[in-house]
Amino acid sequence: MLALVAAALVLTACGGSNHKRNSPRAAGPTAPPAQTATAERGASPTPAVTLRPPGAPPKAVTDITEQVRPRPGELPPGFGFGQFEAYQPNEVAVNGFADPAAVLQRMNQTGRLGGYLRQFTTQESPSGAAITIDVWQDAAGAKQYFDQYPRPEAGTQYHEVTLPRPLGDQSFAIEVTSNGQTGYSLSWRRGRIILGVGEFFPAGNASLAALQPLIDLLDQKAQAAKQ
Repeated sequence: MLALVAAALVLTACGGSNHKRNSPRAAGPTAPPAQTATAERGASPTPAVTLRPPGAPPKAVTDITEQVRPRPGELPPGFGFGQFEAYQPNEVAVNGFADPAAVLQRMNQTGRLGGYLRQFTTQESPSGAAITIDVWQDAAGAKQYFDQYPRPEAGTQYHEVTLPRPLGDQSFAIEVTSNGQTGYSLSWRRGRIILGVGEFFPAGNASLAALQPLIDLLDQKAQAAKQ
């Protein structure tokens, strides 16, 4: 979801948390944004900071996210595991959209079951990158949702961008400007899975190509997943 762009920014609060687990839990409605240090090539994975669960995600969500989420040893060079990951119920996943109440209604009506958010460190940006894996009840519902993909909240400076090559069954990509930084947020659909990747870059260093290896990894795993 587009909210992952915010999650890739300054997660200072989570970075200082003492609650660290190796497996993700459901995120509460006050999930803060994230900040981690830049990763060096070959750095070992950092244990994830997770939030206390208000309730476990549905099995259909964990079954798919466990297949799609990147694992140690799979990450492209220059990427590392950040300190934040969480499952996101619908009520949390609407953060960052123009009309959260309307988006929540559409998620419920089209059958979004839940989703997963994960932060990664990168060499290009101190705030790192983030991915989302969102699961719908079926492909028809995911398509119905994506047909009218919601836009960012009012005041967000962005414009749509054309990807260098087709991505998934449907895709939506934007370039975002905030606090002197430029970021990219991409969302695309594979069957009943909607995936997202985003990152903010320091001024003058924005590069959609820098995200391509992470996009390719996530897309390949989604195509191989048993839906």
